Amino acid sequence: MSDDGKIWVVITAAEKKAMTGDQVALAVMERGIDPRRPFSQMVAVDSGDLYYSQEREPPMSDQPKRTVADVTLVDMRKAVGAELGKSRGAYPRFVREGKLTQAEADEKILVFEALYGKLKNEETTAAGPQV
Repeated sequence: MSDDGKIWVVITAAEKKAMTGDQVALAVMERGIDPRRPFSQMVAVDSGDLYYSQEREPPMSDQPKRTVADVTLVDMRKAVGAELGKSRGAYPRFVREGKLTQAEADEKILVFEALYGKLKNEETTAAGPQV
């Protein structure tokens, strides 16, 4: 880490040569880069070293604390949509492994789809007529 407000991570060319792409990604995360947030990657032309940088997140105390009242219909719809996507990906495996029956998986997906549709409808209704 440096004084410029960024986290800096270096993967040397020698390290990189001994790693797969997944191992490089894991090393970068272990050294402080959060892949869920924007970051920069640069390659040193002379050495082949990889440089990663990322703005530091403000301390949690500096970030306003959200409450249930701050959660919008859009937030809810996005969260339900993400869970629906994860469920569609995971449930077939759960059925194969005997953790869920196909009927249970279908029912859970149906409920997520209904909830997603309801939130989308509420969101559209709350936005008012589109001109």
